[in-house]
Amino acid sequence: MNVYAIGASRNIGYYVTLKLLEKGATITFLLRSPNAFDNDEKLGLKYKSSGQVRIVQGDALKAEDVARGWEVAQEGPNSRIDLVLFTLGGAPTFSILKGMVISPADLCTRGLLNLLRTMPASLRPPEAQPKIIAISSTGITQSSHHHLPFLWRVIYPWLLASPHADKLGMERVLAYCAAWDWKDHEPRPNVLPSDWKTVPGTPKEGELKKLLVIRPALLTDGECKGDVATSATKKAPYRVGEGDLDNNGYTISRKDVAHFIVEGALQNWEQLAFSPDLAMEKTVKCCHNAGVDKRLANDPLDSGLDMPNDIAQSTLNTTKPEYPLAETKTTSSYWFEDGSVIARLRDHNFKIHKSLLVRHSPFLSSLSISRNDKLDVPILDIPEGRATVEDFTALLGHLYHDTLLGTSSFQYVASLLRISSVEKLHYPALYNRARERFQDLFPSTVEHFVHPEDPEEALHLAIEHNIRSAQKPLYYSVATTSHYDHNAAEPHHSLSKDVTARCASLQDSLISHFTPILFTVATASHMACTDIFAETWMPLVIAPALEDNGLCTPIETLRKIQRIKWEERGVCAECCKEKREEWEEEARNIWAKIDDWLDLKSVKDG
Repeated sequence: MNVYAIGASRNIGYYVTLKLLEKGATITFLLRSPNAFDNDEKLGLKYKSSGQVRIVQGDALKAEDVARGWEVAQEGPNSRIDLVLFTLGGAPTFSILKGMVISPADLCTRGLLNLLRTMPASLRPPEAQPKIIAISSTGITQSSHHHLPFLWRVIYPWLLASPHADKLGMERVLAYCAAWDWKDHEPRPNVLPSDWKTVPGTPKEGELKKLLVIRPALLTDGECKGDVATSATKKAPYRVGEGDLDNNGYTISRKDVAHFIVEGALQNWEQLAFSPDLAMEKTVKCCHNAGVDKRLANDPLDSGLDMPNDIAQSTLNTTKPEYPLAETKTTSSYWFEDGSVIARLRDHNFKIHKSLLVRHSPFLSSLSISRNDKLDVPILDIPEGRATVEDFTALLGHLYHDTLLGTSSFQYVASLLRISSVEKLHYPALYNRARERFQDLFPSTVEHFVHPEDPEEALHLAIEHNIRSAQKPLYYSVATTSHYDHNAAEPHHSLSKDVTARCASLQDSLISHFTPILFTVATASHMACTDIFAETWMPLVIAPALEDNGLCTPIETLRKIQRIKWEERGVCAECCKEKREEWEEEARNIWAKIDDWLDLKSVKDG
């Protein structure tokens, strides 16, 4: 694949080109700094020397530079260009009155016009045209804005007015060149002059046939969930559909947008090739999602995209039993020569000591045993559905003191909690101890809150076993580390539809409450310190929070704000102490409100 990339020195464009280079593509980069990749082990050092990477020094705002990029991309035996990647974007500054401001105001629009107007004549016939992919944003058009989450509808007109005006100009140009219906208002004159269609080189209306406009939600630097299989749902972590999606969601990582471009759009281009609109929404982990608007021609496409999905599988390795056992295949490491009973669970066998197994379990004590003439000890069959091999092995680990409950991991405690319950093997004393250890693992105070490794499973257990004190931190953890599609027919992972809905509601409540707090610049007792907060609030607080899903995680964001070295910025010690106490109090306030948002005060520990 031969690619011409503009705006790919970082972010989405960078991640796309990395993936394409790994697949053997040759990429021509238009870069203002020709040394941008010199110390880049992933891109520059590996691919530049091989000839896969070509660097053209230039500025997308200068038509002659863009034209030279076209020429270099066509050099060599393959003059055909397969893909043009347009991911140009500026580094915005922040203004209290205007939000994010980019300069120049027409950065993307002018860069795109330069790209299209300098396209070589040899690439203009429909059969020779490259695919063109451009990155826009949700909320650009009136229709797209209507489908944003409520909070973004309020914030975007202030926070992103400048970059969105530029993106609207870019989309207007593409809509004209592809002959798409344009039902929105015309862009601002300082972004797109009224005579832009008459400038020489501008493609005619409907001339371009292979365009893809992607409208991601608010972009973050999170990890790429698209590269990780989701075996629970057997689906890729975003969904694709035509047109605007209701409740487009809050954020998506740049790496996931790149994943969609390489593994979704380019791999399924023929499927997309006659679809007027496409939207993509991320639905798994970290509250991420994206809206993507894609248009390529005129006829609708009914089928969706089949996204890549690798599902990891594991098997349990066991050894053969020392004694012959009818209708069994494997046995466990718990096989003692002096054992007095063989506990049989499905095709697993455990030769253990009966008194140790049954003396604290009314249920197991009530079971009858069977004998086999070929065996020297009786058999105790564990009824189907009463235990899993994993949980039963954990139980034996506890009974034989191989693992101490007081210092054990969550998975071990979870196994003991399940298997000792009255619905399973019923060990009353062990069940109470497992509940206590579960509570210790998930403290209910905000000062001691940490995210567990598997919050969904932990929340499921806390609800199933009515452990109220652990529910609040676990609801918070699930709500702030997962994205919820409010219209989804299926519940989230292992949670019920009701619990999933409560998590989604909590997520909305947290964002609604915390958004005005985050976007309000801190004020201090001293005017000089207030001025410092005003100057640094955007780069030190708002920008990192937007990059790292900080709106969805208010407790963690407040902690980060507290850890900022405000003293080094010039804030006096008195004001630093005062503000840190206020931020800590706000964290406790949010933590207290979770009880009301979830209505947990009416629930008592079982």
